Amino acid sequence: MSRSSRIIFIFGGIKSGKSQFLLNIVCRMKKNVTYIATAERVDDEMKEKIELHRQSRPKEWQTIEETKNITSALDTIKNDVIIIECLTTYISNLMFNNKDVLKEVKELLDKTLKLEKCVFIVSNEVGHCLVPDNKLGRDFINIVGQVNQEVAKIANEVYFVKAGIADRLK
Repeated sequence: MSRSSRIIFIFGGIKSGKSQFLLNIVCRMKKNVTYIATAERVDDEMKEKIELHRQSRPKEWQTIEETKNITSALDTIKNDVIIIECLTTYISNLMFNNKDVLKEVKELLDKTLKLEKCVFIVSNEVGHCLVPDNKLGRDFINIVGQVNQEVAKIANEVYFVKAGIADRLK
């Protein structure tokens, strides 16, 4: 009998402390970790943010930079712990490349459930934001909200982070 995946979902607002909370949990696990980074270096600000994230991670962690096909990247991972950060950025990447976001995320979640690993999924909370004045922005928050609900359903643990403090919801 095989063991099942353990999925831990961490979400919260931008700059809420999600990454630090994640680092604190994962570093205490003393396991081999693969970090899947979804951000693209589209401008100087994003390049700086990526570099700060990279510097904050332990050097021994394997990093895979995958912006559009996380599902395939999962096939190559041997480590016991996988971090996907950030699901919101991944969704944005898929939308800008005219992908079927809900289909792609469903495939990702289905694959995640079969991994028999501990998988951390990090996302932004969009339910507390202003409603954008344009259709693309509204479509984005609607999709992220829907995806966050789907991830929360399958997750073993769900944490909402605000002001650096995590509340366990599930």
